[in-house]
Amino acid sequence: MRFGDFFLAIFANLSSRPSWSFARCAQEAYAQTLRRRDSMAMQMGVSTILSMLPDRRMFFDVLR
Repeated sequence: MRFGDFFLAIFANLSSRPSWSFARCAQEAYAQTLRRRDSMAMQMGVSTILSMLPDRRMFFDVLR
């Protein structure tokens, strides 16, 4: 269920903040939803993975 909140927050950020990159939207969503429940090591790993996400255009092309 927590991941559902995370994904909803990503899409909320994508729609409300069109100037943000996809990675930034995901990082903010993680900070708002899952980060407080994760250990420091997990937070560092997730931060690294989220920084490698594609740009918004490529993400939406994949969804089509």
